[in-house]
Amino acid sequence: MIDAGQPDPAARDATIPDNAPPDATKDNDTALPDVLAGPVLRRLSAQRLRIWLVASRRLALRLVLAPDGEPQFSVALDDTHCRQVPIGRHAVIHFIDVPLTTPLPQDRRIDYDLVIDDTDDATIADWAPHLCHTGRSRPCFMLASQQRRLMHGSCRRPHYDGP
Repeated sequence: MIDAGQPDPAARDATIPDNAPPDATKDNDTALPDVLAGPVLRRLSAQRLRIWLVASRRLALRLVLAPDGEPQFSVALDDTHCRQVPIGRHAVIHFIDVPLTTPLPQDRRIDYDLVIDDTDDATIADWAPHLCHTGRSRPCFMLASQQRRLMHGSCRRPHYDGP
């Protein structure tokens, strides 16, 4: 028996298949921004970069790297460098993994950008300007040659009453 005040669970929206890409359900009135969360610099080394990003649809991305004092270069993030996993109807996680043939320099600023190629080459300064330092058009990171300070935290048991 179905309560008249509750929607029938069997009467799910049959017009949108379960395997539809997240952007297929986007309403123009309630359009989500392209980037919902991130980018998160997950793991960085001189030979490899791993970045996570959550978007409201599948994005065609390009990674731009500009080490201080060196020419910038870019990498198209195709299927070999970016795995896209839909979660729900309005989100896609982009797992970016870029091995580098030429190692990045250490102890120098490296500007980076994720360009959304299918929206007029929108850069991080366009869709997340709060990530850029004052006076800079891109966020940056640095690969330290040695760790001077190390702090570790864990959230495995955030409510643990231990010492």
